Amino acid sequence: MSLNASLTEDMFEQAFTFAVNYFSNPDKVLKDRTGTKQRGLGQILDDQIIGKLVEYGVCKILEQNCVRKEILPDKEVKSEFDFGQPDVIGVKENGDVRPPTMFVEIKNSPRKYQWIGVYESQFDAAKVWFQKNNISQHQNDKIFIIYASLYDKFGDRVTSGNTSDDGSSDWLTDTDQKRIDATKDHLISLIVDEIKCDSETAEKIVTGDNLSDSEKKLFNSLEQDSVTAIKNFKNLKLAFKKRKEDILGSFLNYIFSKIPGRSNDLSFFFKPDDFSVGIDFVVSGTELDPGSGSGKLFLKNEIWPSPVIFEEKKIFSASGKPGNGKTMFKENTTKILRQELIDNQTNSEPYPSQFGDIVFSVPVDVYCEKKITRRDGNSYELKTLYVNCDEDTVAKEVLLGEFSIKGENRILIKNILEGKKDRSDYAIPKRNYDSIVSEKTVERVKRIAENI
Repeated sequence: MSLNASLTEDMFEQAFTFAVNYFSNPDKVLKDRTGTKQRGLGQILDDQIIGKLVEYGVCKILEQNCVRKEILPDKEVKSEFDFGQPDVIGVKENGDVRPPTMFVEIKNSPRKYQWIGVYESQFDAAKVWFQKNNISQHQNDKIFIIYASLYDKFGDRVTSGNTSDDGSSDWLTDTDQKRIDATKDHLISLIVDEIKCDSETAEKIVTGDNLSDSEKKLFNSLEQDSVTAIKNFKNLKLAFKKRKEDILGSFLNYIFSKIPGRSNDLSFFFKPDDFSVGIDFVVSGTELDPGSGSGKLFLKNEIWPSPVIFEEKKIFSASGKPGNGKTMFKENTTKILRQELIDNQTNSEPYPSQFGDIVFSVPVDVYCEKKITRRDGNSYELKTLYVNCDEDTVAKEVLLGEFSIKGENRILIKNILEGKKDRSDYAIPKRNYDSIVSEKTVERVKRIAENI
């Protein structure tokens, strides 16, 4: 059983064709997410190719987990987006193509996203799809949302926005290393001229390796342009990697590699088979439905709350007394009730109605801070709850899971993620996935592959 699959040149070709067809369709909106800028072909290719590669990769993973089945993804560009169309539209078995027996939605899984879910409209549309395909029983058990990520050959997420530096340079070509070395030598020469030091000291300052106090002083004496240049140099290797794993560049590298006399024009980029797709999470309709599982409905125009609800904050002043405006709310308690949180956590980031009671493994003290603010000529009282624990404790909320809190003062707080939601979603938090979804992901993928 496997949760990973290597990508192929054919997958890249199909994804490229899909993106071009999307751009060519006059009914498709080409504006960016802000709705203010028009996206060109290059941006559309970047946006669409990754999503389709993830879909094709997941279909290949499903094929690897079953016998003699071809899983058919949706490759058609429709003028109107159809939430009632699953991403797996067919199964080829014994030479015949049939509709799938499950509604499978495949989503790219950026690391920064803290929730796993599906649009309410898509959840409702899936029910209509079941009716069209004469599937009447256990519908929620046959809805699966698969979250997957695109990886390069070193196991780094391509879509995460940053690349970890494990110290390895295995992926650097000789030409890449020469460019980096040339930049380093040039920078060392500039530092020598600026602060009149020897080359060895300048190299240590450039690399930042175990600087002595005197070398730190020399670094601090540098002009701002030099400091910026050193910072850029330290990021150069990572910047190279992010550029080399550019998806469109990798596809064009494959295309140019077949053109006589131009096969090395784009060899800077990785090749299509340097990438893979891995499944991160699989959640069912049953688990997302508030009526049968742990999911909650987050409505359109609500603010996406953060599932991480504790932030370190000192409560007491230097004299050991509660800070200004803080009074005891509950003393030596192991629970803060949901309604208490809703009524008394009313600052700019109020306690979401989807969250419940918070239970502590050891007694804690809860303080309430009240402040008066004026807005639009009116006065408003804002309240914030603080939790003080003198010893290590575990706080638990049913949806969000457990939080291990050291014996420190902490503020209960809600962090806004990305402003108001433009659609309603059924969702569960990533951080509590393992508690909500009892079936192991690898076993679930196997079961989907065998029964789809």
